[in-house]
Amino acid sequence: MRTGLTRRELAFSAALLALGGAGVARAASEEDLAWLRLSASAELVATAFCAAARRALVLSRGERRRFREALAADRRHYDLLAGAIGADAPRESDFSIGFRGRTFESRARLLTVGAHVKRTLVGLNLGATEGVSDPALRALTARIAASEAAHLSYLSSLAGGAVLGAAMPRVLGVEEATKELAPFWG
Repeated sequence: MRTGLTRRELAFSAALLALGGAGVARAASEEDLAWLRLSASAELVATAFCAAARRALVLSRGERRRFREALAADRRHYDLLAGAIGADAPRESDFSIGFRGRTFESRARLLTVGAHVKRTLVGLNLGATEGVSDPALRALTARIAASEAAHLSYLSSLAGGAVLGAAMPRVLGVEEATKELAPFWG
């Protein structure tokens, strides 16, 4: 019998406590949960993208390492959202996540798709920050939006674009975000 927690279990438990434990899902309204489910589903797309990108031969070793770091961050985002949602959290097995063929065979295509995914996550989480009523959940979606904005900035710099990006990123509603992510859900 195990007597301790792994690092991941400890971090996840701390995150749940920070959000108010499992009670967050019970206290959240249906609208709040809808935002969180969509955000968690979007994080599954980001996780799948980063997992594939970190193996892409069109990137340098250092870039692949950064995608490994982004993958870990996206997994943390998902874990926090799933913890807040509870048993009804979307799972990878609920989707057939995929990317158009050759996405990872060209640096330009990889960066374009990655920027699209990350831009959508920024807008979605900003929309959730506006739409969620629970203050702890609003704080969570705002923190995720900030993290995803940093990922988007990195991708933009890899593509030779502006590192600072839009002064005011576009806020996405549920329908807009769903439309942007639907092609990846299969």
